[in-house]
Order: sequence, then structure tokens, then C-alpha cells
Amino acid sequence: TIVNLILDPVLIFGAGPIPALGIEGAALATAIARGLATAATLLILWKWDQMRPLGAGVTDKIRRSWRDLLRIGAPAAGTNVIVPVTTAILTRLVSAYGEPAVAAYGAGSRIESLAVLVFFALSSGLSPMVGQNWGAGNRERTIDALSLSQKVSIGWGLATWAIFALGSCWIAGVFVEGAEAADHL
Repeated sequence: TIVNLILDPVLIFGAGPIPALGIEGAALATAIARGLATAATLLILWKWDQMRPLGAGVTDKIRRSWRDLLRIGAPAAGTNVIVPVTTAILTRLVSAYGEPAVAAYGAGSRIESLAVLVFFALSSGLSPMVGQNWGAGNRERTIDALSLSQKVSIGWGLATWAIFALGSCWIAGVFVEGAEAADHL
């Protein structure tokens, strides 16, 4: 974070002999910061004898540990990749219809993110609460929480639909410039 704070303004806006790179400068600053963080982490692990060559028995134990971690971690990483990859593919497909369509798609996806925020908040808070109460044998409290969550979800969904249905022209005008992009949105 500190490296990013230092490099971002320099690489984005330029300073002295360093030219302004804009968004590419932000990306470069982040790549440099992450590279330095990775190098520092590896150096610390090496210095603390955590990565030095070990005997055969320990190496087998490490391989088994990594296999177990990857069995859980690889699918979890895959689920984190699905949305960005899908967004990139959809953006590429939408780009065939021109810049106004891409602008509308970008704005629409951000508006959608706001619309589903309540659902994500409910699912994040509900999961541990249901698990804790179910595990403690509080079945009635679990059922009540699920029922209330369903009612809030239906209410929020209907309210969001009504806002979008009645205010679509106004919303489009706020989030995109140009009549063509607004029409797409």
C-alpha cells in the first residue's frame, strides 16, 4: 500500500523525467508494489528457515499439505475468477455494437451491483447466523431468520424493479452521457 501511495501519483501524473502514464501508470504501480510485496514475503520466509531445503520426510509432508490446500483453494480461486472473466467476455461481445453500448453495459453492471447489494448483505450475515443457531439447536430462530430474509429479498426485489421501471429514463441520464448510450441502457 505504501509503495502504491508513492508510485501512483508519480506514474499516473508524471514527475520530473518520468512521463504521465495515466491508467497504465496506475497498473504499473500496482504491479511493482505487488512484486515487491511478493519478494519481501519470500525473503522473510527464507530468512526464517521456512523455505530452506528439508529432508525427504518433511518434503512429502509439505507436498501433502499443499495438495490438501489446493483441493480447497483451487475451486475457491476459480469461483473468484468467474465474474471478471465473464465480464470481460460480455464486454467484448457488447463492443461489437459500439462505444455507446459498452458505456451502457458498464453503467448497467454498476447499477446492478447496487441493486443486489442488499441480497449480498443478507447472505453474508445470514449464513453464520443460521449456522450458529442451527448448531445450537435453535431451529425456530433459524426458520424465522430465513423467513424474514425471504420477505426482505422479495420486498427489495419488487422495490428495485419498480424504481427501475418507473425511473429508467432518469437513471440512464444520470449514469451515461449521450442519447444513444441512454437508449442502450
